[in-house]
Amino acid sequence: MMNEIIAQNELTMSSREIAELTGKRHTDVKRDIIKMIFDLGEDVSIFARNYFDQMNRRQEEVVLDKEHTECLLTGYSAKLRMIVIKRWQELENKTPAIPQNLGDALRLAADQADQIALMAPKAEFADKVIASDHTYSLSEAGKKIKQRPRKLIEWLTDSNFISLKNKPYQQYINQGLFEVSTGIKNEHEYTQTRVTLKGCAYFSNKLTGVKL
Repeated sequence: MMNEIIAQNELTMSSREIAELTGKRHTDVKRDIIKMIFDLGEDVSIFARNYFDQMNRRQEEVVLDKEHTECLLTGYSAKLRMIVIKRWQELENKTPAIPQNLGDALRLAADQADQIALMAPKAEFADKVIASDHTYSLSEAGKKIKQRPRKLIEWLTDSNFISLKNKPYQQYINQGLFEVSTGIKNEHEYTQTRVTLKGCAYFSNKLTGVKL
């Protein structure tokens, strides 16, 4: 699983970095990656990760190991492949050495703890911001994963992901499958359930081989 790969300090490359290197739009790179992972029969949600943009809004990216990155590049031009390959070589050359003794290990752990402490206030603030970017309404999510929207909503309700009022249960919000967006339209407050990119991947995987 991708979380285990990251824990083992294996090199990874994000969809944002691939987009920057190739000059492609991030949304297009994510689309290419999601299609590739679906074609491989793997779970896209494993590769999804949140990040915070310059305005402290929570966004989603996809993180790949070297093998999946190389697989993605087969669909790109030789010029773009070479740019990304050279970047991989730079990353590999910069890979930090594995601690050889207890003292080195303790210093590394202390450095990482300091970095996490610095990031915590920003992350805590951003978690309070509701961002609907890169999320989809229930109907849009149905179309995205190639299921009939009305049938998908019925399935989500019957499977206890959402209530009869289309409100997601808190445990699935906590898992990052849904977000709840609120606002005012025509002087009336409204609440809308939004499906995240991770949610779309999760439900698509759940419904593999099933046509609602």
